[in-house]
Amino acid sequence: MTRSEDDAKANAKQIVEATVARAKLTTMQSYLQRGRKFKDLNDVDLREQWAAALRDWSKLGMPHRPEIYDDAESELYLRDQPLPYDMVHEEMKVLLADADRRFAGMTPEQMREANERIVAEYIEEKEREI
Repeated sequence: MTRSEDDAKANAKQIVEATVARAKLTTMQSYLQRGRKFKDLNDVDLREQWAAALRDWSKLGMPHRPEIYDDAESELYLRDQPLPYDMVHEEMKVLLADADRRFAGMTPEQMREANERIVAEYIEEKEREI
């Protein structure tokens, strides 16, 4: 692999990580603004709430991520608790398979447009930092 290929992979990884971090922050901000509805749940019940929401999500399909899932996930992050993936192995397989099918079904033009949107959002975010 050439240095330019290594640099391109490093840049792509940075863009993906920034996109994920931005989405996590946006979700967390929304949860906090709406009043932290899971703040009074104990950790066990919160993990079960998250798992139940993911189970529901796996039945709806990847594009239909429920707000309750995001809320439970945000509360877990606020408590510095790991996400309990051990409770939802099969459901994660369903969601990942759905994402794979959707990705495989994209035309090259749709993939290019999606990539351009991600890069444009990343650049916009970097410009705000300056």
